[in-house]
Amino acid sequence: MNWKLWTATSLTLALAAACSSAPPSTININTQSGSGGGKTTSGNGGEPSSGETTDVGSSVGGSNPGSFAKEYYLSVVDLELKTSCASCHVGGVNGAPIFLGGNGEASYKAMDNYGGLVVAPENSLLLLHGAHTGPALTVSQKNDVTTWLTMEAEERGLTVGSGTGTGTGTTTGGGPTATTLTSALADYGACMSITDWTANKLDQLCNAQTLNAGPCKGCHQAGDGGNWLSGNTQETFDMNKKFPYIKRQVTGTVDDVGNFKDLIAANRMIQKGAEPCQPNTNCHPAYVLPPDLKTGINNFVAKTIDKWHNKECSATMSP
Repeated sequence: MNWKLWTATSLTLALAAACSSAPPSTININTQSGSGGGKTTSGNGGEPSSGETTDVGSSVGGSNPGSFAKEYYLSVVDLELKTSCASCHVGGVNGAPIFLGGNGEASYKAMDNYGGLVVAPENSLLLLHGAHTGPALTVSQKNDVTTWLTMEAEERGLTVGSGTGTGTGTTTGGGPTATTLTSALADYGACMSITDWTANKLDQLCNAQTLNAGPCKGCHQAGDGGNWLSGNTQETFDMNKKFPYIKRQVTGTVDDVGNFKDLIAANRMIQKGAEPCQPNTNCHPAYVLPPDLKTGINNFVAKTIDKWHNKECSATMSP
């Protein structure tokens, strides 16, 4: 029998019989912890860096030995993640955050404790890391990871939206609109102002010099490497409002049960040039941004997050 079909069918029947309460439709944004087991610093959901911080607290839900979601991970997803991610994320090669272990059980526990990974698909940095130094997940792998995370979210009673990590807004099936990382990224983009962008000199980011490979626009003119920095100010601004480029500005945190909590500065454009480089890896050229550009990035992101918090943005924002 097809495992994926059997698992999905069994999970549906089990949930119908066992669930006694509806998933939460609101999010406690004041909770100061996440879904794992310690304060962890990571890259863009797997990007080899220390540019994103996820607040995490006690582990929840998925470690149940009888969990259909865990069985699906061990049977289907574990080998796929090992194939694409283990070379960096088991031992921390090239500064990568360590969230995989030596076997399936160890990897499942490590991701559950890490925070921001084993959550609903539209909040998970496994799917919302954007382009990074390592290989991207294939379409088939993304589909399997999405299926697994959806099962985890349903078992844990988390809010599940309709998004699959594409940067578009999501809602909880027929119910009230729920804030998720995907919808928050889209709303942050709606809050961005090109006036603020140029006032903070971000139109000059494309001309920032690396130590040995010329200006940033030499590689990122058309969005290669997950960053869009062309000489066209309007084009660069417009593209940086979209996923995955927007992840260079902000990332998300989750609360103590794994629902989306808040957006925070990612610091990727500032910190990328200082990442350690291991032999025989595809290293980003080293660079140190001028102080005015560092300040400009920090000011722009902070102001845009404040506008998003206060709903002072475009009418295209989610309710």
